[in-house]
Amino acid sequence: MDKGNVPGPRWARAVADASDPTWLPEPVAVVVGRHQHVGGQGQDEAAYAVCPRCRTRTVVIDHPQRWEADEAIWRPFREGIAAWEETGEGTAPCSACGARVPVTAWQWEDGFALGALAFEFWGWPPLAPDFLDRFGRQLGHRIAHHMGKF
Repeated sequence: MDKGNVPGPRWARAVADASDPTWLPEPVAVVVGRHQHVGGQGQDEAAYAVCPRCRTRTVVIDHPQRWEADEAIWRPFREGIAAWEETGEGTAPCSACGARVPVTAWQWEDGFALGALAFEFWGWPPLAPDFLDRFGRQLGHRIAHHMGKF
């Protein structure tokens, strides 16, 4: 894992609230390569995914009744994600419409994302919405943002 890059002198421009003068955020790591990213500690699954073809929501973790993934439901997603991480292509079937959909096309819950480039802001206050908008425009593609502890 990347040890990260020390925040620059204007780091406060990226956060929603920099009013605490004692706050000094930790490094920002750049993660390159196809990976799944989760915001929760110990969480490796998405709570749900939405099929981009039929808009059906597949519930993987039925909160608050269950706090762990239903293995039968998550298995095709896990296998598709593993194939995507290794080869760049992976699909998961929609139980409603039957389409095999690329795992990168599914819409995941807010705390889960797939990506080939990620930035981990360790120990930072929440990032400002306008910073996230500018960041996405600079990258030139959609971004997913979630907070949590890895």
